[in-house]
Amino acid sequence: HIESLEHETIRRDEPGHLILTTTNKETTLSEAAEMVDAFLSRHSIYQVESEPSSAGEPLIWMLERVPEPEFSVYKALDKLQFDRASQDCSAVMHSKYWCSGWHADLWYSVRGSINEALRKKKPVNFVFPEVCKDHDAEFVKSWHYAADACPAKDLTCYFLNVSACPRPERFEEAKEQFSLERSIPPEFKLKFEQHKKLAIHNDATGELYNFLLYSYATRMRYWLRQEVKRRVAEFNLKQPCAVMHVRQNDIALHDNWRRFYYPLKAYIEKGKDALDAMGIHTILLMTDSAEVLDETKAHREYQWRWMEKYRFRRDRPIKFENQFPSGSPKEETIALLTLYHLASECRLFIGGVSGFGTLAYRYQCLLHTKNIWDCPPVRVLDQHKAYNGTHANPDPR
Repeated sequence: HIESLEHETIRRDEPGHLILTTTNKETTLSEAAEMVDAFLSRHSIYQVESEPSSAGEPLIWMLERVPEPEFSVYKALDKLQFDRASQDCSAVMHSKYWCSGWHADLWYSVRGSINEALRKKKPVNFVFPEVCKDHDAEFVKSWHYAADACPAKDLTCYFLNVSACPRPERFEEAKEQFSLERSIPPEFKLKFEQHKKLAIHNDATGELYNFLLYSYATRMRYWLRQEVKRRVAEFNLKQPCAVMHVRQNDIALHDNWRRFYYPLKAYIEKGKDALDAMGIHTILLMTDSAEVLDETKAHREYQWRWMEKYRFRRDRPIKFENQFPSGSPKEETIALLTLYHLASECRLFIGGVSGFGTLAYRYQCLLHTKNIWDCPPVRVLDQHKAYNGTHANPDPR
């Protein structure tokens, strides 16, 4: 089906494939992209197959309807978050931005709130707390990852809208709707349980369902889709590859869940059996520590790849959950999403205990195959053992 972007009744019959274009010869690429993003926001049952990357290309977007069980979940969200919410925005429930790490903010808070909306059949929207980060005045009335990304300073700077309603100006506790519940609502459960390609994996149904909710909230806008695609292509990651996530710096400062440091050598030893068995010599290194990059010099048997960016060093003062060593939340967010998409190209995960690493592993489970939850082997090094004194050489900080 071919539809004009200026047509108001696109998607009445939900065709399997949809081509969007413009009938106005004066329309620019940015204007057309904005219209496509608006369409995709309220029609999450479609994903982009191809789209123009530059102004010289024809303004044609090819869309594909998502498969089951994703289709049923996203169609329910379209109806709840757009059709129903638009009837009375004052009745939409509230969920507060957490302003913690990416995994906490997007997986626990946003994903959890969207799941609760489906479970209770009450639409939800996301609202700023009074101060996002107590120690940073610049994060007043903002989500800290978007503080410099766009005037809205919220999820919509990067991602498609998840609600037909504007963001409420003030959080109302009486309207709060949030839960860490991860169970699949009854109306979707059978579709996931009967998905043949999920049956062989333990808890694959629950993991896929919840990753789809996370993916719904993080459907990238055109500019970000293009930027991440460009960076992934330029990085040119050689396969087969493994992801190695070495988090250091701030984990020693976590008051309630403190973890100390293992050297890079310990991660290599933990994953060596799988690296050898799978013939992997290329390692995508994800780390917040410049010292870890230095340590790779002692392990030249592997081809180390990492994203060039500013990282902390241990001799400089740091704060817990300071996610922006470059000073730019926008740049750090683009880099983070690029890393996640690069991770999806690798078939082994080696890392410590970290929400960031866990989410990278989930990208590996789904994105490389599309609609098949096929998780690669994993080797986890528990930094709590270092904290508990069972490791010979933890950093004392």
